[in-house]
Amino acid sequence: MDPGGWGEIDEMIVTRQILPALQAIRDLIACSLPQAIEVFSDRYALLRERRPHDFTVGPAEYAHGVYT
Repeated sequence: MDPGGWGEIDEMIVTRQILPALQAIRDLIACSLPQAIEVFSDRYALLRERRPHDFTVGPAEYAHGVYT
C-alpha cells in the first residue's frame, strides 16, 4: 500500500514521466500548476539524493524537451 500516494508519483519522477507526475501532484494535493512544479522540484531533489542510481539520465538532460 502506498501511504499518501507518493510512491506512484516518485516512480513517475524517476522514470521521467514529468507531465503525468505534475498532474498526479495536482490531483493529490489540489494545487495550482506553479505550486505543483515547486513540489515536483523539491521531490525530484529529494529522490536524486536518496535514489541516485534509479535515474537513467543525469540532471542536465532530465527535463530536456519539457517546457512549463
